[in-house]
Amino acid sequence: MASLAEIQQKLTNAIENLFTLSVVTVVYDNELGNRELKTEVKLATGDITTRIHSDFINGDLAGLRDYHAEQVEKGQSIIAGHVRTLVDLLKDLKGQAPEGAGE
Repeated sequence: MASLAEIQQKLTNAIENLFTLSVVTVVYDNELGNRELKTEVKLATGDITTRIHSDFINGDLAGLRDYHAEQVEKGQSIIAGHVRTLVDLLKDLKGQAPEGAGE
């Protein structure tokens, strides 16, 4: 059975994952191993962190930077759409609530 600390950590991780958009572009080479370009966007704070292998900067993978940036933009757009949908749903539900409900 999981300890209370383990359960708390799992809940903390789950909540953090709800508010973090993570986009990872990985290129695997049998000789060189994984080379990653990873971007994390903290949705609540707007903080953006990108970790990039040097080959994505000026090496043979530089062309994938644009692809990765497009994927980050798509992810942000998808999240924004989901948030708008949730807000609209909450507004609809609030509009259907009987008077005095939720006060």
